[in-house]
Amino acid sequence: LFIGAASGYFPAMLEAGAIDIVLAKPLERWKIYLGKYLGGLALYTVAVGSTYLLLFIGIGLRTGIWHPAIAMVLPMQLLAAAALFALLALAGVVWRSATLSMILGYVYYIVVDSIVSLLTIIPFKVAWLQSLQKLVRTFVPNFDQIKASATRSVINVPTIDWQAIAVVATWLVVSLGLGYWKFRRTDY
Repeated sequence: LFIGAASGYFPAMLEAGAIDIVLAKPLERWKIYLGKYLGGLALYTVAVGSTYLLLFIGIGLRTGIWHPAIAMVLPMQLLAAAALFALLALAGVVWRSATLSMILGYVYYIVVDSIVSLLTIIPFKVAWLQSLQKLVRTFVPNFDQIKASATRSVINVPTIDWQAIAVVATWLVVSLGLGYWKFRRTDY
């Protein structure tokens, strides 16, 4: 649902007429771009945070077990969502199409991430496949590893995969930077 909702944020802002009103304000472009990004991420944070709060209260009332570690999933989920939203923002600014941005987001999240997850867990005996596996793990974000790490944190298993977090954070920064660069350089 997040991909579907977030994919239209930037293309809607860039439509003729809408962007004219936004750019007529005496704001720097970085403030417009980052404000739009952080605003969308804030909406997601409120929605997901409310869901976890309701889950915490519901489980506590129903079972009598108040397990605050449920909230440990939230930071990892927000990091993954932030990186995915940065990719959607980049696609939205480059192609100005909510549909294309949404399709690319779903293809990445469902297809590419599944392939990356498989490539990182399959034990290969061939040297070039092991090298490919290491390259994929080092350079391609894997949301499945982030989700698994977040899920294990709920049951107090300290298995944070720092390499996966670093790769996702790098993609977040690079995607935001490229999206802003394209937004700044385009004459609307």
